[in-house]
Amino acid sequence: MRELPAQAIFQELTTNQDLRRSAFELPAAPEIYHGQGGPPVASPWLVDRILVRTGIFAALVAGPTRPDWPELRKTALLWGLDDYPREPDPAALPMHPDLRAALVAADRLALGRDDVAVPAGPGVDLVKGGVVKVKQYLLETSKIKAIRGASTLLDNINLARLPALFQGAPFTPEMVVYAGGGHVLAIVPAGEGPALAREIERLYERVTASAQCAAASLHAPVERLHHMRTCLDDLEMAVRERQMARLPVPVTGYPDPDINYMAQSGDQYRPYGEPASGERCSYCGIRPVSWSTGDERLCTPCWHKFIAGTAERSRLFAEYAEYAGLGKDTGFRQTLEDLAGEGRDLAVFYGDGNNMGQIVLKLGSLAEYRHFSCRNEDAVVKATFQALKQNGVKAVEFVALGGDDLFFITPAQNALAIAHDLGSLFDQTFSNRTPQAGARVTPITMSVGVVIAHSHTPIRNLFELLSGSLLPSAKRAARTATVPSGTVDILALTGGQLPEDVEGRRGPGRDIRVRYTLRPFTWKQAEAFMELAAAVVQSQTWSTAGLHALRDALIRMGRAEADLYYRYQVARLFLQTKKNKQWNAVERALAQLAATYGAEVDGPFFRRGDEYLTPWIDLVELMPYLEGGESDAAQAER
Repeated sequence: MRELPAQAIFQELTTNQDLRRSAFELPAAPEIYHGQGGPPVASPWLVDRILVRTGIFAALVAGPTRPDWPELRKTALLWGLDDYPREPDPAALPMHPDLRAALVAADRLALGRDDVAVPAGPGVDLVKGGVVKVKQYLLETSKIKAIRGASTLLDNINLARLPALFQGAPFTPEMVVYAGGGHVLAIVPAGEGPALAREIERLYERVTASAQCAAASLHAPVERLHHMRTCLDDLEMAVRERQMARLPVPVTGYPDPDINYMAQSGDQYRPYGEPASGERCSYCGIRPVSWSTGDERLCTPCWHKFIAGTAERSRLFAEYAEYAGLGKDTGFRQTLEDLAGEGRDLAVFYGDGNNMGQIVLKLGSLAEYRHFSCRNEDAVVKATFQALKQNGVKAVEFVALGGDDLFFITPAQNALAIAHDLGSLFDQTFSNRTPQAGARVTPITMSVGVVIAHSHTPIRNLFELLSGSLLPSAKRAARTATVPSGTVDILALTGGQLPEDVEGRRGPGRDIRVRYTLRPFTWKQAEAFMELAAAVVQSQTWSTAGLHALRDALIRMGRAEADLYYRYQVARLFLQTKKNKQWNAVERALAQLAATYGAEVDGPFFRRGDEYLTPWIDLVELMPYLEGGESDAAQAER
C-alpha cells in the first residue's frame, strides 16, 4: 500500500466516536509486519500512533489554546499518511521549526522510541481516574431497573460525558489515550492535570450521587518523557493514594447531584417524582428516602438509577439486538422473572482476562497502552455478542461489559455453552501473538464464573458467590493448565441455598482419593463434557431418576462399592439389552473427556495415578441446563 486516502482518514479520525471498530488495522510503523493472523497484542496500529502523537503534540505545545490549532491538528493527524508505509518525513511538515521538533518528538514518544529529542518546555501532565468498587455501585439492589440504570449511567459517562471534557481548549479529543471500562487515561498540557482530575471525580459524583471514584494527575517534565512506563507506574500509585485519602461517600449520597450534569442535549433524562423523606429507600435499604415516584420511595442515588433504567434499553442491549438481528423494537425485560422466561432459572456470568496485569506492566508506550486497552475491550464485546447469538439468546441483561471483564445475566439454558463459546472466541483473538526472538509470551485468556439459580435469588448474593469462589477457582485452574487456555467454573443452585464452601461441597467424601467434580473446565474439557452429556441424552435409557441414584451412590458409598453399583447398572441397562450402540457412543465420549484430564476411564471414575475423578455428579447437576435438557424449575411446573 503506497498511499492512503489522507483526507478520508482525517474525516474518519475527527468524526468517528468509536475508532475501536475502525478500518485502520495497519502496522503503526514500517518495521512492524507480521504473518498471517494480524499483529501481536501490544503492537500498535497506525490509528494508535496517529491519535496518540497528536495528543502528545497538543500537550507539549498547549496547542488547543493557539489560534492556529485547527490547522496544526490537521497536519499532525495527516502527517506521513500519503507516504505510508515509509516513515513520515519531518521535512514535509509546513510549520515553525520549534513546532516541527515537538511533533517529531511526539511521534517517537508515542511509539516509545529512544531516538527522541524533546524540545525544552514545561513537559506534560498525565491524568488517570474513574470508578472504584464499581460492582458495589451496580449491585446495591437486585432490582433489575436499578442495575440497568446504574450500568447505563456509567456507560454514558464513559462514552459521552468524559469525552465531552476534551472538546474545547485547553484540551483536544486526541489527548484521551483510553476511555472505557469505567476509567480514563489522558495526557494534557502541564498545569492542567489537577483541575481535570477533580472535574472527573465531580462528574461521577454528581451523575451517580454515590459511585466511589478517584482521579489523580502526575507532572512529567521533559526529561521523564523517555521513560513513560515509569511515569504510568507512578500515576497508578497516585490514583491509589487518592482513593485511600478520599472521605467515605456521605450517608445521603454526594452533595449537589444532577443526573444530567455534562449530558449532551439528546442524552438528557426527564426526571420525575416528588421530594419525600422518611424511612429507608425501598431499593437499596441503606439511605434515607429523598424522592417518591408513586410506587417507589427512593434515595437520590437509587432515584437516578431508576430514571435511567426506566427510560431506555441499555446501549449494549441495543447493539446486541442489532448484531443478533433481533430488531430495533425488541424490548427489554422489566423483571428478572421476565428475563428468566419459562425456565424460571437465570445464569449469571462474571469473567475477566488472565495475565492482564503482567501484560500492562510490559507496555512501554502510550500507543501500546491505547492499542491493548481498545483491542481487549473490543474482544470482550465481540466474543460475548457472538457467543450469545450462536446460542440463540434473545433475553440478556448486560451489567458490565468493558475493559477486560464481563458481567451479564441470561436465561439458564445453554449457560455452559455460552461460557465456552465466548471464552474460546476471546482466547482466539490473542492466540496469534508473535513474540520477539527469545521472548516468552504471556498468554492472554479469559476465565469465567457462572452460577445458575432461581430468578428470585438476589443478584448481589450470586455475585458474591461468583467473585468469592467461582471466578477465583477458574483463574487458579487457568494458571495450572498444561496448555494455555481459558477456564470456566459453573455451579447450579438447585435447592436455592447458597453454599458457604463450594470447594468443600465438591471435595473428598468417604474416599479422600476421589474428587467429585471435574470442574473447573478448560474450554477443551467443557466441550468434551457437553459431548458426553449429549451422548447420555441420546442413549435414551438412563433416566433422570437413575442418574440421581448413581450420584447418591458415588457420594455415599466407598469407591469399590460405587464402582460395583455402576457396573451393575451399565450391564442391566445397556449390555443385556439392544442399547449397545448407544452405550458405545457414551463410552467413546467418556474416554475423550478422560483424555483431556490425562486420565483413563475406570468404571464411574477417571483414574489419574492415585487420584480418581468422576463426571457423573457434574452431569446430574448441569444436564438440565445443557442443550436438550430441562431445568428443575420447568420440570416442577409440569
